[in-house]
Amino acid sequence: MQDATANLNSSTQNDEEQNAWYNALIEMGEEWSKAFDQRKLADEVEHLEQGRIRDALTMSDGNKTHAANYLGIGRTLLLHKIKKYNIGSEDDASSNT
Repeated sequence: MQDATANLNSSTQNDEEQNAWYNALIEMGEEWSKAFDQRKLADEVEHLEQGRIRDALTMSDGNKTHAANYLGIGRTLLLHKIKKYNIGSEDDASSNT
């Protein structure tokens, strides 16, 4: 009888621990979901695009035609995006001083 009571108490304790873990996971998931919902897809795409353009320009030693080919876009589109994101303007400003 004592073994059955001990097993029941142990089982109840395990259930409580599992429920606590489950509730903690649910709360973490909700927090992650809120943070994820606050980011806009367009912002993420722009961030990725800027990084890829900077990398391509670095790999091509600043040659925009080669950078555009590396990215798989036209040179005119690359020039538009460079202007849109002000890429290289920091370098231009520092070289003019």
